[in-house]
Amino acid sequence: MELENLLQLSLQQYRDLLNKLEEIGGMLKKGQGDAVGVSLQGWMQLRDEAHLIDGRIADLLTAKPETPLPSSFLATKRSLMTDLADRCQEILTQATAHKALVRDELAQLREGRTAISGYKTPSSYSGSRVSSRQ
Repeated sequence: MELENLLQLSLQQYRDLLNKLEEIGGMLKKGQGDAVGVSLQGWMQLRDEAHLIDGRIADLLTAKPETPLPSSFLATKRSLMTDLADRCQEILTQATAHKALVRDELAQLREGRTAISGYKTPSSYSGSRVSSRQ
């Protein structure tokens, strides 16, 4: 009975991981780079929990090697893992594009700042030609 519960819990964890990736992808599309970090931390926590659950499943199967895993579980898990890998690749592509856009914006800001700092108003020279002595 415990194994069946763990198998279902494992599948749910991987569904939750996939949903969190969808959330992160939406944030990247909307340009919400700041919020991605918080969601990514949540995703990593879910990943760690899934890893622990999978470890418990492996321990149970090691203790009772004659216990077969249901084929439906294996097929569903394989599908979820494939979807996760695909979505991770898409997120990586989106994040790389977002990073390039931010880098370009920063470069433009630096160029503008350099250009502006080249202009000096006459007030910046005040007092340089006039002696303050009486």
